[in-house]
Amino acid sequence: MKKSGIIFLSGLAVSLIGCLVYYKELSLLGMINSTFMVGGILLFVSLFGTVAQSGFFDAAAYGMRRTFRIQGKDMDKKEVDEMRPVSKLISFSVAPLLFASLALLGFMLIGLGLYYT
Repeated sequence: MKKSGIIFLSGLAVSLIGCLVYYKELSLLGMINSTFMVGGILLFVSLFGTVAQSGFFDAAAYGMRRTFRIQGKDMDKKEVDEMRPVSKLISFSVAPLLFASLALLGFMLIGLGLYYT
C-alpha cells in the first residue's frame, strides 16, 4: 500500500505540473484532463506488465528467436533455449502501479462529477 500511495501522490504531482505547464493556470477542467492522461498511461503500463508477466509474448519471442538471425549468424537450439523468456524479464510487481492508476482515475471521475454539477 505504501508504494501505491507514493505512486498516487507522484501522479497527482505530475498532473498538477502538467496542468500548470499546458494550461498556464490551475483549473478543474485542466486538472481533470491531466489526471486522465497520467492515470491512463499508468493503467496502460500496468496492464501491459500484467500481460507480459503472464507469458503471452513468450511464444512469439521464441518463434522470432528461432526464425531470425542475430548479427548474421544462425542460432542453434541450445542458444535459443538458454535465452530467458519475456515473462522472466519483467520482474517488478505491477499491483501498486495498477492500484495507483485506478485511484488516479477515480480522483479524475470525482473531479468530473464536480465539474458537471
